[in-house]
Amino acid sequence: MRLSLVLSLLALAGAARADLAPRGADWDGLGRWVTALETTAIEVRTPDTLELATLPAGAGLALVGAPPAADTAGLRRFVQEGGRLLVAAEGPELDPLMRAFEASVVPAPTEGPRLGGHPALHVLRSPRGGLFRGVDHLVANHPVGLAAPDRLGAAVRFADGTGFAYHLRVGEGEALLVGDASLFINLMLDAGDNARFAANVGAWLGRDGEAPIVVAGATTAIDGAYGAPTPDPGGDGPVAALNQALRALGGDTAPDDLAIHFFLALLLAGVLMYAVAVFPGGEPGADPAAPPFPPGAEVERAAGAPGGPADPDARRMGEG
Repeated sequence: MRLSLVLSLLALAGAARADLAPRGADWDGLGRWVTALETTAIEVRTPDTLELATLPAGAGLALVGAPPAADTAGLRRFVQEGGRLLVAAEGPELDPLMRAFEASVVPAPTEGPRLGGHPALHVLRSPRGGLFRGVDHLVANHPVGLAAPDRLGAAVRFADGTGFAYHLRVGEGEALLVGDASLFINLMLDAGDNARFAANVGAWLGRDGEAPIVVAGATTAIDGAYGAPTPDPGGDGPVAALNQALRALGGDTAPDDLAIHFFLALLLAGVLMYAVAVFPGGEPGADPAAPPFPPGAEVERAAGAPGGPADPDARRMGEG
């Protein structure tokens, strides 16, 4: 009876795109997953607008069907510096971000096992280790395929061999790329071992409670750039010093020549500092659209490495 009810609800859900609101309580929200993580003492932040400049270094970031972020190079750098990133696609919109990790979105295969014979509910076998420990199979509702170089090796594949999930290491951090955001929505947590997988991913993102997790869904606006300085309305910066000098010159006392020269020098210094901060230079002839991937920061396969999804000795994650 329970399976029949779930199948009926999933069949209806398959006709619509998920809302993916981080705190959403409807069938297509992420509220159950977020609440479950919070009950395990993991700090979860769900801002209406994600300012990438305020993203803590080393935190966990879950982009679950989130709108594409312009600063793909910055998000890659966030991982390189030790962050953990989940990118769960709801369609081709996140392809630019996937490409920052040497993957790309491709169509999901039309053949393969289905839950209850429903054409929209793909059943995928897992490697049962690491992030997939305790997970026998996943059920995807709006899947896409993922393509990546053979050296990376997919952690989960469709029946025809098309990639579905990649667990990758970049620099000091890790990224998990998944071809379906619906795995984490309220209704789909009841399908297959999706709930177990979602718990494992949450524990991994939050380092078992040691780091905060920021969850962004389809309703989350993403703005700014990772690592960019935040505006300083007052403070001791060069803009504040310039404003102070202007206020002094606006007083009743007429400035002498020395004061004018000092003001001009201060103004020039402020302009130069602002230009360097906002318009960093590059090598002549460099492609401004090319992401700055420094040497030694190549994407590596985490599956099969210690703690990766294919590691048989990886400790169990997400238990509570």
